[in-house]
Parts: sequence; structure tokens; C-alpha cells
Amino acid sequence: MKFKIKPEFFFKKLLIVIFLLLIGNIIVNFLKFSDFPKPRIVEIIIVFFDFDLEENLPTFYSTLAISIASLLLLIIAMRNKKRNLKYIDWLGLSFVFLFLAVDEFTRIHEYLWNPTHNLLQTTGLLYYSWYIPYAILFLIIAVFYIKWFNRLPIETKKLFVVSGLIFITGAIVFEAVSGYFDELYGVSNFWYCFFYTIEELLEMLGIALFIYALLEYISETKYLKIKIS
Repeated sequence: MKFKIKPEFFFKKLLIVIFLLLIGNIIVNFLKFSDFPKPRIVEIIIVFFDFDLEENLPTFYSTLAISIASLLLLIIAMRNKKRNLKYIDWLGLSFVFLFLAVDEFTRIHEYLWNPTHNLLQTTGLLYYSWYIPYAILFLIIAVFYIKWFNRLPIETKKLFVVSGLIFITGAIVFEAVSGYFDELYGVSNFWYCFFYTIEELLEMLGIALFIYALLEYISETKYLKIKIS
């Protein structure tokens, strides 16, 4: 049995979900900084939608989206293996994104903060020092994937680069700015909330575009029996 999966349609649905989550986060931040009394239901709503908190709806969505990207990479790898084509690079990326999904849900990277901070005595934009080892690891992986990247179709390259830049801008650049404001003023202020909102939003958009790129690649290379159009 065949059914259609349209990359554009799927991408638009992801954008709608991201937009709704963004609206929810904006509302709960307004509630956090408002002066009127907060009943228990309001506190529950804040916990449920705040981008900066764990094990809530935004975290679940991000974990699911990254897991979908990992699954699509795995599908490409397995089909390549079946056709005696190169598949190890795709399989490796699938495991990378699986780790990112686990990290998104469990916040593994936050356990690196204190050891790295104490070792390097980081401050300012490096205050959230967990991303230093992650950035180093990213550069190492990027070097090993240069040849793989050069073999990709030009349109896939463009989409991968744009989605990667969006994700990294959120995960590293705005994470660094959030850390800077956290060090100076703490987390109970407008600017910290503004920057972590942009951070999480860019990460979500980057992953959504990456999923779209993978679906387009699968469609063009006819990897699946499922019809994608």
C-alpha cells in the first residue's frame, strides 16, 4: 500500500506546531512577570509551556522532531546498504541525531556546565560553558563529513547548510547570550526570557527545515516504497 507524504505539507504542519508553542511560551512569560496572584492552574500552565523548563510540551515536541530526523537518516542509511551504496555516513548522522534527541529530553549537556566552567573559569558569553565541548565535537564531525557533504545534490546542500546555521545560531549564539544575561542579572528578567525564547525557536525551526530537506532528498532519490511527493 502506498500513501503520499508531501514535504511541503509536513513542513507547514511543523511550522504551525512551532508557532502555537511560541504563542504558549509568550503567554506564560507574560504570566510569570505579571503582578496579579497566580492560582495553581496558572503555575501548571507556565510549567507546561515555558521554553526554559524541562519535561514539558516544547521539550516533548523538540525531542520528537529530532527523533524524526534521526529516523529519516536511518531509513536512507538502510536503503543505501540494501543497494550496496555508501551508508555509514548516514548511519553515523542518525546516531548523532538520536543522541541529540536524548540530550534534548534529559539535558545531558547541562551536566557539563559546572566541570567546564570550573576548569576554564568561563564568564560572559562563555558563562554557559557546556557548549564549548559540543562545539569542538561538532567541528570534528564536520571535518569527517566534508567528503560526504560534497557528494550531496546542490539543493540538499543548500537546505542542510541553512537548517544547520539556523540551529547552531540558536543552540550556541543565543545560548551564549542567554548565559551572559543570566550571569549579570539572573533568570528572572525580560531579556533572559527573550533570548532563550529565540534560542529554542531557532532550534525548532532548524530541525523542521532539516526534516523537510531529508524528505525532499528521499523524494528525489526514490528511497522509499512510500510515495513522497
